[in-house]
Amino acid sequence: MLNRIILYTYNSNNIEDIMAEINGQLKIITSNDIYIELKKEYPFKEIFEQFKYIDLSLLMLGENERADAWLYSVITLVQAYLNSNNHEISFIMDKRYGKNVQINVPYFISGTEPLEQYLGLDQRIITNIVDISNDELNSLETYFNNNLFGNEKFKKRLFEEIVKFRVFNKLGEHKIFSIFICGPSGIGKTESAWLLHNKLAPKERFIKINLGNYSEQNALSSLIGSPRGFIGSSKGELTDKIETSKSKVILIDEFEKASGRYIIFSLSY
Repeated sequence: MLNRIILYTYNSNNIEDIMAEINGQLKIITSNDIYIELKKEYPFKEIFEQFKYIDLSLLMLGENERADAWLYSVITLVQAYLNSNNHEISFIMDKRYGKNVQINVPYFISGTEPLEQYLGLDQRIITNIVDISNDELNSLETYFNNNLFGNEKFKKRLFEEIVKFRVFNKLGEHKIFSIFICGPSGIGKTESAWLLHNKLAPKERFIKINLGNYSEQNALSSLIGSPRGFIGSSKGELTDKIETSKSKVILIDEFEKASGRYIIFSLSY
């Protein structure tokens, strides 16, 4: 009998690669599934026998800060698994919820590990500057230095700040890394952002937001989204692009043309 399980967490941006790897072996569990299974003579027996991966993400119901909304379901499912004879199941979850679940269910979950690494996908998925290893960061710096000509002081200072950001981000003290580059055309402002993105996510389209398109004050909603609760409200162009980006590099151009009533910071988080 197992004492606790390891929770494998994944980056939702990598979901296509993950699904291709575990296709047909995944059960996405819901609260309704828990309710139905508890009515059976042998709860969860068929699920444990048919699937190799069980995704707990939907149990969060978008309220991952409220443990009472999912705590019973998670404990019930994991406890049933620990008491079963089949210990070949891997429990997975969107990494946005993983830490919160581990904190609230320490008696059943021993820790979290990256699902991409467990599946052997980590070598095929290049992510943002926080998630890459030190060796990958060194490779990124070499690539950047070799492809951006001149600007030696800028290149050195940039990676000094990236190293600091990685440390403070993992401590939860610095969530966004932004740089503000000024100067005439041709000095490498756009090229700097493109090089970082191209190395981190070479198959992904480079994201660029031109603030010249948001010079009017009423254009703010289309950029950052309208207030929730209104019919037709949306998250906005900036939020959508950040959430779907693997590199997390966002170039914000023509900063001086934005409305003077709000400030937007750039590059990556």
